[in-house]
Amino acid sequence: KTMFTAEELAAAPSPEAFVEEMRDDVWGECCKCGVVEAVQPCLAPASLGAVAVRFSDPIGAAECVDLMDGRYFAEQRLEATFWDGDPHTACELHLDTGRQSRFGANGAAQRAHGCAAH
Repeated sequence: KTMFTAEELAAAPSPEAFVEEMRDDVWGECCKCGVVEAVQPCLAPASLGAVAVRFSDPIGAAECVDLMDGRYFAEQRLEATFWDGDPHTACELHLDTGRQSRFGANGAAQRAHGCAAH
């Protein structure tokens, strides 16, 4: 969350150019954590400023959350969490066990963090 603002989007030469540049920047950082399958800046009003990143496995996703959460980008503090695609939900690592189980990850992100799944 908070990767960009409505003002930054409005100031761009075009929304398409802004999205492409944001996608390239985020992809470049996130691929340090694992295989990135997709990067999608969110332009809907409810999630404006968020960028969804899909990894090929949950361990890469967990490493990315660690890398990006609390980091600064364009003078804004980032908030990185696991997300299942529902714009109304996001949760911290310690709350994510149930969703990982539904997605077949079976606690892989917790193992990557050295946490025990309960």
